[in-house]
Amino acid sequence: MRCFRRPPMLIIRTGFALVLFLAAAGPLFAQATGTVTGRVVDQDNAVLPGVTVNLRNVESGATRSAISNEQGLYSVPALERGLYELTTELAGFAPSSRRIELLAGSTVALDFKLSLAGLSESLTVQGTIPLVETTQAINASTIRQTEVAQLPMINRSLAAMMTLLPGAREVPASGSHGHAAGYVSFAGNTGRSYNMYVDGVDNKEDQDGGTLVQLSLDGIEEFRALGAGFQAEYGRGSTVVVLASRSGTNQLRGSAFLFGRNEALIATDYFSQPEHGGFGKQPFKRLQFGGSVGGRLVKDRAWFFGSVERIIQDFQLPRSSKQINELKILEGLGIGVVASSAVPQPFRDFLYQVKGSFQLAKNHNGFVRLLGQNGYVGNNALTNANALWKVNPVAQQNNQSLYSVAGGWTWVASPTAVNEFRAQYAYYLHNDTTAVPCLDLATCVPQRLSFPSVNSTQPFFAHPSWVNYETKFEVMNNFSKQFGSHAFKVGADYARLPTFYANLQVFSPGNITFFDDPSTIANNTNGKYPQGFQTPGITRTILQTSLAQVDAWSHDAFFFAAFAQDDWRISPKLTLNLGIRYDNEQMVNNCCWQDSRTYQVLRDIGHPYGKVPPNDNNNVAPRIGLAWDAKGDGKDVVRASFGLFYATGIITSAYASNLEQQDVVFVRQTITDPSIGSGPLANYVYGVSPLPAGPAFAPTQFVKGGSAQGSWYTPNFEDALSQITSVGFSHLFSPTTVMSVDYLHVLTLNGWRSLNISPLVGGVRALAPDLQRVYNDPSLLGPVAVLCSCNRGLYDAVDLHLERRLSRTAMTVNYTLAWARGMGGSTDFTTQGGHIGPEIQDTQTGGIYLPYEWGPTNVDERHRVTVAGVVPMRWGIDVAPSFTAASARPYTQYQAPNPNGGSALQGIYLRDANGNPLGVNNARGKALVNLNARVTKNVVLPNSRSVSVYAEFYNMLNRANFGNNYGNFKYAPATYNQPIGYLGGIGSTTTIPISFQVQFGARFSF
Repeated sequence: MRCFRRPPMLIIRTGFALVLFLAAAGPLFAQATGTVTGRVVDQDNAVLPGVTVNLRNVESGATRSAISNEQGLYSVPALERGLYELTTELAGFAPSSRRIELLAGSTVALDFKLSLAGLSESLTVQGTIPLVETTQAINASTIRQTEVAQLPMINRSLAAMMTLLPGAREVPASGSHGHAAGYVSFAGNTGRSYNMYVDGVDNKEDQDGGTLVQLSLDGIEEFRALGAGFQAEYGRGSTVVVLASRSGTNQLRGSAFLFGRNEALIATDYFSQPEHGGFGKQPFKRLQFGGSVGGRLVKDRAWFFGSVERIIQDFQLPRSSKQINELKILEGLGIGVVASSAVPQPFRDFLYQVKGSFQLAKNHNGFVRLLGQNGYVGNNALTNANALWKVNPVAQQNNQSLYSVAGGWTWVASPTAVNEFRAQYAYYLHNDTTAVPCLDLATCVPQRLSFPSVNSTQPFFAHPSWVNYETKFEVMNNFSKQFGSHAFKVGADYARLPTFYANLQVFSPGNITFFDDPSTIANNTNGKYPQGFQTPGITRTILQTSLAQVDAWSHDAFFFAAFAQDDWRISPKLTLNLGIRYDNEQMVNNCCWQDSRTYQVLRDIGHPYGKVPPNDNNNVAPRIGLAWDAKGDGKDVVRASFGLFYATGIITSAYASNLEQQDVVFVRQTITDPSIGSGPLANYVYGVSPLPAGPAFAPTQFVKGGSAQGSWYTPNFEDALSQITSVGFSHLFSPTTVMSVDYLHVLTLNGWRSLNISPLVGGVRALAPDLQRVYNDPSLLGPVAVLCSCNRGLYDAVDLHLERRLSRTAMTVNYTLAWARGMGGSTDFTTQGGHIGPEIQDTQTGGIYLPYEWGPTNVDERHRVTVAGVVPMRWGIDVAPSFTAASARPYTQYQAPNPNGGSALQGIYLRDANGNPLGVNNARGKALVNLNARVTKNVVLPNSRSVSVYAEFYNMLNRANFGNNYGNFKYAPATYNQPIGYLGGIGSTTTIPISFQVQFGARFSF
């Protein structure tokens, strides 16, 4: 087994050495870039070759140039975002000058019509923000510095800002990633299926999805979400977010800010209100402060920028009164838990970034950059259904240390050829610790209990700590060349992960699962528990695990991509965007699948799944799009696109199988009864009977008679992908106002999901006869989960976007009409989509293709409206409103546990009056309505300084936005169809305030 951990300081030095190497390799570096292209003609519309087009970044002074070709076309790729001045030069013609603001990842078409010298004066057009891309089929939306700096965002997080984009939705993130999660739903998924590029390099977190490093909003210049029709340069997701960090300019500029609020500025939330059984307002404190500074090192040649941000928050996640009553019964069992009114989630975070940009020669420019994040969140994986422990209310704490060092170099080889090189070293460490480690099965397993409504199973690991650990080296190179009417771009992206593993022994040391809630058992409300908890046979499952900590490596992990893109300008009005991309991802220990103990057993018994899947090496993704400028004036643009987009298979989906492919294996012994009083646990009395014999401490094989949980793949396992089709239209009412309508169709294919191929059938495991025949041991394996690429999903949406922008004013209105549905209620690429079902299981795919197993996803919203903007008023006052309303999201109702011994998400669906299953996500929760606003008073001081004082108002309607957080087990009447939580998730990542709140702040700028 390969296992090593480099000391953090050594890795930091390695990262800085990489940057120094890059600095030596080329004079300058490139970053998140855009392109300016166009055609030059004379007054008679005849093309003009040989025209020099000079570009100058107004803020930094950096310059570039291009020369129009024989068709009058010019192209200037790999430009840093910013405000540019363009001037033309051609002997015998008067110069012309334009100003344009270029966005990261955008292509701006800017045509020139030149007059003869002496007949016309030079023409200058003031700088404008291009609201329509006339040569791209791309479906994109952008949030710029105006909104980033001034919109009211709870927790001031990037994820909260992203939910204002068309089609984006909040995701109630929880788990081990704290503030760094960055989960946002696009195209109906649960937030793991998009990829983010920061300054042109990958910012994907490969273990659990989301983003690798979060940025302070003060360090963000702008970001764009590319939903369809985007260039073959981008991949690893069905949606791509392109983010540009801020850079320095020739002017010394900076700011310092402070935000704060506490419980005195917060209304009592629904669950804490006495009229709803609560115990009054929960204590709360949040401070968020930091600053930034940027300027020149050498005028017009070198610039710097840096920012820091600190967050201190003490948050309490409230419980419902019904959950508290259930947990009080657990207190009486003497297992060491307390029924608190809330779950404390203390949170600390520190964000930092440093960036240098350079132009040492006219044809060489670029950047070096460091991003970092350090912090922790307590009880990060706990929900309001989890009990706390008496010994320490913060039973689990996630400590995170993340950073990325990147650089790039842009070389203008000729007026028609440009090369871009980028490289990155990324370091990612999540270290979860617990105050209640427990490595004794007899003591710990009876304390960790699971019921339909509540549980005491957290923390979900036995050891003092566990880690997600990843290091990544990435190199990219793109080459652009203008040939006649063709703008070609080719490139490659390669990353290797020398460290890529986790050592979480999930659900160790084990737990006991019951059929019904504590109140049902203690009070015998259904007549099945005459002796309460002492009734024999009332446990559904007893899980016990081996206790040796195993490093689940994904060896030799890498991804590689290559692409070719041609933007073919067929005529002044029509452009074709043609691309092809190849992806090869080997991220899930592909090298060592044959070491899987489950595979070896399935092979020996002759099961159809007892084969090693081949590596998926044929992921070729064509893309085609067109953009038609109907009148040739950029005011009416029609676009359409179709393409294939391959996914990133995050390691969490394959983690259980990885644990079986190491020298020492992690064994989870599962003994299950199909119903109360029936099965191998029929005589087990909780608290009286000893536990069944558990697995060995450090087994190297499955234990004889151990009913081990198995994990494997189907033989045809391959990478997930989506087919995306879009059609859209944009109308420019004026240079500052645009309306767009886009239809988006996303078909998810080969989505990953886990299926149990050894369910209980008549109380016997489906594989038991074969195990008896070959091993003389019918209980060698318990449930066996195979990862199949067999899921399909659909997302259809119509997005209406209205945008108006002036120098200090911005207002956007988005409306989305959408349908998100899929097998198991998921459109996700990976198992993180939380697939539901199937109700019927067998030794292969079970009933996943039955009609009622197809349904809406958990984030399906039929209608969604967002309104956001910044409006300057009189007397130096700005008002920035933000409003979101969305239809209720769905949840699945279950009428009974499934006797096949599967998880809670594989229960018996609620039936209609005729006894037919209602199926996946059959019920709806509560519609989302959230109104926020910021009021800012700006005071101008001498010497270009200013002070801004503001008040932010969150959830001004004081609405309890439960989303689909409702009790869904009919056999758990205490919480059935009752709200049990809020839409926003844990306190450190929530994007929706749980009640009306006021926050005050101030900013000093110079």
